[in-house]
Amino acid sequence: MQLINDLIVKYSADDNSYSVNCELPDTDYNDVFFKFDTGAAHTIITLPAFIEVDSASYKQRFLIAEQLRNSKYEKMRFNATFGDTRQGILCQASNVILNGCMFEDFYFYLIIPNKEEEVILRRSENNIIEPPKALLGMDFISCCDFEGKTQNDIVVTEFHNSRYISNKLWLHKDDVLNINSLDESGLLTAGVSRQNIRS
Repeated sequence: MQLINDLIVKYSADDNSYSVNCELPDTDYNDVFFKFDTGAAHTIITLPAFIEVDSASYKQRFLIAEQLRNSKYEKMRFNATFGDTRQGILCQASNVILNGCMFEDFYFYLIIPNKEEEVILRRSENNIIEPPKALLGMDFISCCDFEGKTQNDIVVTEFHNSRYISNKLWLHKDDVLNINSLDESGLLTAGVSRQNIRS
């Protein structure tokens, strides 16, 4: 797929990293910032990146996590990224905009907290909130043609969509959670029930 506009992966000298902004049409939610990470095999987003802190209580987060944990969707265990074991739910979103470039199909694993973490957070008196994390992994990066110089922005000039999609052909449509936006409303309208989630 020839990109209409080059996808710019921004370089940060502060932490020597590269990132891509995912723009959300709903201004009630913060944009998702993906780290461009060749060390990650899969693209991931943690649950806190989906749920606006000011609008969701711990109870709501835990109920959403529990429902996803017990869902029928394709799951994978992730270890090295977090230093512990967490479960990821395979998701697909349509028309995702990354730094001004639209991708018709975008796949990622939604990482949910494990039960042990939930117990710690429930008992915390400091209202600890895990910062949101999102990584663009090699499942996406390996489909990109790009140019760049040391400690400068990376320019993605072409995205090989056929290669990207072919990596997902083994999936049955019922194995993937389809969402319409990378935020809480996208989860709720995708079949994650509103019942007992809103306090």
